[in-house]
Amino acid sequence: MFPSCLSNEGKRYTAEQKQELLELFRQSGMNASRFCKETNVSYPTLSRWLGPESTKLCVQVN
Repeated sequence: MFPSCLSNEGKRYTAEQKQELLELFRQSGMNASRFCKETNVSYPTLSRWLGPESTKLCVQVN
């Protein structure tokens, strides 16, 4: 589903890759856990990139 070129598995991401992955996450409609599994981005990395927005990852929707 996602371009494999975006996955760095244990490596640093370029600013461009980071922005592209954040955009994909926001548009995907997936929860963070699933998105991280699909793209091989660690959950802590995604949370750090999202900054204050990451508090939304813990909010449950009824």
